[in-house]
Amino acid sequence: MVNTQIRSLTSTEYYQMIESGIIREGERVELILGQIFTIAAKGTRHTVATTRLITELSMLIQRRAVVRCQEPITLPNNSELEPDIGIVRLRSTNRN
Repeated sequence: MVNTQIRSLTSTEYYQMIESGIIREGERVELILGQIFTIAAKGTRHTVATTRLITELSMLIQRRAVVRCQEPITLPNNSELEPDIGIVRLRSTNRN
């Protein structure tokens, strides 16, 4: 029996793989807890549902936060995700 181990990647290594062409720009993958996963392609039903949800959420939260759609977010646990919907708290532009 061969002893094998899975090696987790860091976000830096993930970006180096993209820059070197190992992962192609625009390839449907995400880094989750140090592992690379292929994600499903977006279809019409998904796009319509996401668009409706963004519209409703934007009206609900108004100017208290921003609704983001499929924008990358880097998390400290070696994850680089592109969630369908993200609600991001606004940072104060008033710095005293």
